[in-house]
Amino acid sequence: MRAAAPSQPVYLTAGYPLLPYGVTPESVLGLSAVWRCLQILSDSVALLPWQEWQGTMPVPNSPLVTRPYEPITRRQWTAEVVINLALYNVAYLWAVDGQLVPVPNRLILPGTTASTLVPPTSYMIGSQEVPASDIRVLRRMPFPGLAASASSPVNIARSLFSAMLASDSYVARYWAAGGSPVTLLKADQPLTQPQAEAVRTSWQNARSMGPDYPAVLDAGLDASPFGADPTAETATLARRDMIADVARLFGVPIRMLESAVAGASNTYINAELSGLELVRGTLSGYVQIIEDAITDELNGTQMLMNTDPLTKPVQLTRFESYQIALQNGFMTVDEVRAEEGLPPMEPSAASLAPALNEVSL
Repeated sequence: MRAAAPSQPVYLTAGYPLLPYGVTPESVLGLSAVWRCLQILSDSVALLPWQEWQGTMPVPNSPLVTRPYEPITRRQWTAEVVINLALYNVAYLWAVDGQLVPVPNRLILPGTTASTLVPPTSYMIGSQEVPASDIRVLRRMPFPGLAASASSPVNIARSLFSAMLASDSYVARYWAAGGSPVTLLKADQPLTQPQAEAVRTSWQNARSMGPDYPAVLDAGLDASPFGADPTAETATLARRDMIADVARLFGVPIRMLESAVAGASNTYINAELSGLELVRGTLSGYVQIIEDAITDELNGTQMLMNTDPLTKPVQLTRFESYQIALQNGFMTVDEVRAEEGLPPMEPSAASLAPALNEVSL
């Protein structure tokens, strides 16, 4: 007997092994560059309209196209799938009663098989065993011979994320201590071990009070910074390089992240070209995966996502193009109005339109 669809959204947790270098999905999400990349990807794909088609004709959307999982909106469903694909390179959907339930990646485990080349016959979702025929596995970039978890960006790029986490932690300690967290105290005469410990303790106590409290040194002592300064130009450039690496990892145009970096140069690009670049170079992979997943569940129809909202030119450019189309007779006023989401022109108003449909929209 097939399990009934959950009446509430699935928010399940389970333990997972700590990845090398202390990198976990939670710690990675704490990096502003990663958070921004995931936000761009999920928001961009989630805003796209869905339409069901029979050949070249649009048809009324099926319930699955309207709302793939009833307890949550289609926008939230899409965002969850996109984030799973971006962060883990794989997303799992549980087909139950004509719905597709997004399953948290950390919760689902494939059943054991005799060979890694043989697909599992079942999956464990928490403590429940589910046949593989009820699980839809969406993989964005399949790597032959690698398990889904091994090919996730969190795993493959753990060295990059580890460096960024260490950098963030260092900067936090730097400002919390009111200055360079590593300081060398020099004396012009030999010190015994107890004297050295007393000087170090006194310095630590003074610095822990904050930058408004100056430290007082005994005669013959001198303090100098020792270690990396995160405010230095080289350190700033290194952090910008890390941000660029994250952007390349997720396929997001670097300028979308550089705008928040001090001193970053932003090359001008118009909205239409920027949207085309994002759709063709990044979002098309996510869009097509979701289209295929929904289409496979339909009965002979196809679901397509409309990327026009991301590539639509600004109003002035659109209206100039409409004017050319109207003057050359390959578009009508009502077709132009439909493109702009407007109803057909009233017959009385249409009769006032001059020749060649040169009307004001």
